[in-house]
Amino acid sequence: MTDEEKLYQLIQTTEPENIELAIQIAASNSIHLTEYHEALKWLKNLNGHLQNSEVPLHKCLKEIKKATDLYLGTKNISELPEYIGRLFNLEKIDLTNNLLQKLPESTRFLKNLTELKLSNNKLISFPFGILNNSGLKNLSLSHNSIKAVPLSIGNLFNLEVLKLNNNRITTLPEVIGSFSKLRELSIHSNSLTKVPRFISKLTKLTDINLSDNKITVIRDNIIDFSHIKKLSLSNNKLTDISESIGELQELESLYLNGNALRQLPKSLGNLQNLKELYVFDNQLRELPKSIGKLRNLKRLKVTNNKNINLPNSIGELKNLKLLWLWDCELPMVEINRIKTLLPACKIKY
Repeated sequence: MTDEEKLYQLIQTTEPENIELAIQIAASNSIHLTEYHEALKWLKNLNGHLQNSEVPLHKCLKEIKKATDLYLGTKNISELPEYIGRLFNLEKIDLTNNLLQKLPESTRFLKNLTELKLSNNKLISFPFGILNNSGLKNLSLSHNSIKAVPLSIGNLFNLEVLKLNNNRITTLPEVIGSFSKLRELSIHSNSLTKVPRFISKLTKLTDINLSDNKITVIRDNIIDFSHIKKLSLSNNKLTDISESIGELQELESLYLNGNALRQLPKSLGNLQNLKELYVFDNQLRELPKSIGKLRNLKRLKVTNNKNINLPNSIGELKNLKLLWLWDCELPMVEINRIKTLLPACKIKY
């Protein structure tokens, strides 16, 4: 390691005494740490402040230390300079809506980084440079073309928000289940074929959106997701739902629309806290009689299930406010029967 590299390393610790020591050593040995000057010049130019002359190192580092937030959304940026890693005090970076295909390896030096937003770029692989930034709390990589998430994402164990939706991900590593602080996980609109088992370990998550994937079956392990309040499995390839779903006693909203379901499990009636049920755009022929047990249900959307039969027990849904029956092709005699059963409910047909 050269003397120059040692000084860079010393400064990147962000410890005031180390920075001061590095400045003294650089001055006494005529060592020029040009990457800090280039980083400051780039930062100034971004903000419309042209900087042509080189400032002394101590002033340069003083300016860099002030840079904690970097907002560069919608700037048509296709590449970041390698010396961005010298902006050692950065805590938040927003690069949403740009043209980035990768990040510089130097991002590994950004040890104070807590928030990184890279949604709506052109990333084709996970940005490996950030995988040692264990202080990261908020990571957004949605709307890219990422196909795989590395096992080393386990290094980011302090994550509270992880957004991976709208990519091409087929599987997720189980190590994500060790993120005890994770409270928001967005994984919809990918190519997942199974419900990740690790979700059961993420007890701070109450909202799971698995819509727009390629999931074909909901297995009995769904019973482990007992802490979930909102579950979306819409627009997958489901043909069957496990009876175990009736064990999700905390569930308030359930989205099963846009699948190929022919029937719903009887255990659905056990979801006593359920307020919203969306089963439209399926191939359902009937609703289970147990649906009448959902005494807290307020919204039920059955749209586009041709000639579906609604049991008389639906009349027990005294809190139901809205019932959608569009494109079910029900005769008026059937509509009138349902109106009689649900006199206080607004029915759309």
